[in-house]
Parts: sequence; C-alpha cells; structure tokens
Amino acid sequence: MAPQRKVLAMAIVEQFLLASADLIGLTRAVRNRHHESIARSFLSFRLDDESSAEFFSELEDFSDDELLDAFGLPAPEHAERRYAALGPSHAQELSSAIGSLLRDLRATGTRGNSAVLLSELAGQLRGGPALTGRSLRPDENGLRPDQVASLVLDERRRSLVLHAVSVDEHQLGAIIDAIDCMTRAASSLIYAYLTVQDEEARLRGVAERG
Repeated sequence: MAPQRKVLAMAIVEQFLLASADLIGLTRAVRNRHHESIARSFLSFRLDDESSAEFFSELEDFSDDELLDAFGLPAPEHAERRYAALGPSHAQELSSAIGSLLRDLRATGTRGNSAVLLSELAGQLRGGPALTGRSLRPDENGLRPDQVASLVLDERRRSLVLHAVSVDEHQLGAIIDAIDCMTRAASSLIYAYLTVQDEEARLRGVAERG
C-alpha cells in the first residue's frame, strides 16, 4: 500500500472506530436510560472488545420488536397512528426513521468482516483510539505493506501500544459502507427517540388535563 493510501486507510479505520463507539455507546445509553441518564452513560462509554461483542450478539439474538422496545420506540407501522398529532408528513418521517434504524442495525449486524475488525481493534482499546498521525513504512516496527498501525492507550498498564491491522482496498470499501450504515443508524435513533419522548410527554399532558 502506497504511503498516501496508508494515510487514507488510517483515517478510514479511525472513522470506523469513532462511528462504532458512537453507535454502540448510544444504543447502550438509551437501553439503560432508566438506570442512568443518557448523557452520563454516553459520555462515560468506552469501546472495548466486551462491549463490541455484546452489541453484535444483541443484534443477532433480539427480534425487531425487542430492539425497539429496548429503545422505547414503537414499530414503524404503529408510529403514524399513535402520533397522528404530528401531522401526516412528520408522522411518516418518524415511521421512516424507525424503519431505517432497524434496517441499518440489521445491516450492521450482518457485516461479519466489520464485527471481526472491530473486535480486533476494540480488544486493544482503553480510553479510545489514538491513531498515528503519519503512515509508517513497511520496515518500521515490522509492518507489512498492507498494514496500518495505531497507537492505543492501555490505561491499565499506563502505556501506549503499537497495534497493526491488515486492510486491503476491498476491505476499505466495506469499512466505508459500515461507517455510513452506523452513522445513519445513530442519527435515526436520536431523531426517533427524541420525537417519541416529546410526543409521549404531550400525550400524558393531554390525559392529565382530560
């Protein structure tokens, strides 16, 4: 891999880690909202191999209804009826966001290569990624031409660890697709959750006044 392509590959892998941490941290925070505030849970989240494995395991084991119930969201086909006060266009937008969330979560769960790469990377993370700011030559630290290196902080040992992963052109394309998928899922979850919370509060207010 040419030096300039290695720099690009490093940037892509870093974005993959960040998108993964955002989505996994967000889904965990929303699920645990009754025990800890979403903001506190999300901000304190640290991606590691255990949280990565748990995320992909839940995507495999949970049904669509179970996933949505954990997030406090209705099924797409029920959203428009329950929140009709939003108006046809906004209610349809909410329904579409919930459907998009499910599709992107399912697509993320079926990306076996992404799960393996994330597990490999996250297994070395303690406090988040710190990728090197320049490409390393193949002969530096024993790196092969198809490898990119990251410097990761091991908080337990209080040291930086050089961690190399192998990526090729095809895998980089798949990683970019995974980034898009996870970013859309996080965006859809934020929009749907906030909208549903606002509408549920409005419905409670109407019931109390009635």
